Amino acid sequence: MQGAGEGCQEERRIVTMTSCACSCSCDESADVYEASARRARVAHRCCECREPIEPGQRYEYASILFDGSWSHAKTCELCARIRDDLCPGGACHGELSQTIWYCFGFDYVTGRER
Repeated sequence: MQGAGEGCQEERRIVTMTSCACSCSCDESADVYEASARRARVAHRCCECREPIEPGQRYEYASILFDGSWSHAKTCELCARIRDDLCPGGACHGELSQTIWYCFGFDYVTGRER
């Protein structure tokens, strides 16, 4: 029987990450922006990673009024945390993956590097 870590051929790479200097690339700010934490009663899909948000899971719900039209975004707890921690200047809903790619050089959803 091998001990923990013995025989492991997996290469581990450490990535030093600081906050991203990028900010939301939207040309104008929203007229109204309201975000709140919710617990899902039915299944939803995260607007960032496209993974399901299952009933009972917490997520962020945002209501956005822009140029006279309302839109809504549902972000899973993990993606909201990644956005808050790495993109303090903000990231447009649905564009977090592209922002992380541009700032850090990898896709946080797939792990693919530049």
